[in-house]
Amino acid sequence: MRRTLRRCFARWRNAAALSPASAAARWRWRAGLFEGVSHTSNGRDWILGHEPGYAGAAGYRDVPHAVADGRIVSAPGSAPGTFAIAVLEALLPENKEQFGQMRAMFAREFSAPS
Repeated sequence: MRRTLRRCFARWRNAAALSPASAAARWRWRAGLFEGVSHTSNGRDWILGHEPGYAGAAGYRDVPHAVADGRIVSAPGSAPGTFAIAVLEALLPENKEQFGQMRAMFAREFSAPS
């Protein structure tokens, strides 16, 4: 795992992980960073409530998990696990199988009986 993390840090400058659901998201919408890019957040109406007419509305995906489009990764505030995995996949695509195992492990939390 240490080696994987070191490789992630070495490659970080080559990827952009942006979660439009974060508190500082308005500048990203205003700058058009999500224009022409598939992305997600806490809801299209949530974004439009904060930034009416944001340019990326056409690329919005209404899903409860992270969305990756090239090196842009976004997620709703309720999806930190899939966001982390999508960022790792963007940084280290050769480890996709390992990250699939992590995704399955994280998913067990939500499928376990209460």
